Amino acid sequence: MSLINGSAALSMFGGGVDLSGNSSYTSGVALYKTALQDTDAEAKQGLKDVSVASEVKYFKDKVATLKKPDDLFKNPRLVNFVMQATGLGDQQGAEGILKKALTQNPDDKDSLVNKLSNKGWLQAAKLLKMDSTGVTTLQSSTTIDQLTKQYSSAAYELNLGNKNPAVPQAMYFKAHAAQVTSAYNILGDATLRSVVLTGLGLPQTIANQTVETQARAVTSRLNLKDLQDPKKVDQFIQKFLVKSDMQNASGNAAPNSFLVNLFA
Repeated sequence: MSLINGSAALSMFGGGVDLSGNSSYTSGVALYKTALQDTDAEAKQGLKDVSVASEVKYFKDKVATLKKPDDLFKNPRLVNFVMQATGLGDQQGAEGILKKALTQNPDDKDSLVNKLSNKGWLQAAKLLKMDSTGVTTLQSSTTIDQLTKQYSSAAYELNLGNKNPAVPQAMYFKAHAAQVTSAYNILGDATLRSVVLTGLGLPQTIANQTVETQARAVTSRLNLKDLQDPKKVDQFIQKFLVKSDMQNASGNAAPNSFLVNLFA
């Protein structure tokens, strides 16, 4: 079976052919380039998207009426907004620990928030300062503006992900690649790991090997110094996106096409 046919190849460059069976699926390279060009999309998303604008308005209206933290936790819609805005949207279902995590002193090493593996909880607790200021910090114009922007940004990335889940990963990689100083930085970050392994053509099952073996597999194929060069980072991202699209087109078969070589 051919890994990619003419129609799929056209889609890679914005031809609009559905590779995944999802009518909203968009070519990774095309969508990524559009996202980069739309530099004000995140800031304007709240105005462009009716549902986002509605949630932003609800949050601003209701947050002003809060008297104490309990008032927030009793309102599922506000809780959802705060979780999405603080990057905890993937923790839906963990609302049971939300109150305790966000109302304990984040500077106390024995507090729950410092025992959770997801450090997003700690960052949220430090941002909202509910342990010391109740809802005062949450109601400040600075915090409201920050949460609104972050919620809009999260909605924008979710929209991108619905069209092609690899694109938000690519944008994350672009933003964090320069911070990588060792293969262990990559292996310890789920998103960086996914992008690099896919881009290098390494199977995700490499996780079954020792971390040292994984690190050698990465560094033998990728010069980490290249991650300090924006042009080489973008070249790697496009290679990753092409391979990701090809996997969708071929039922996750190993990618091997002239298209990949275009970005080699």
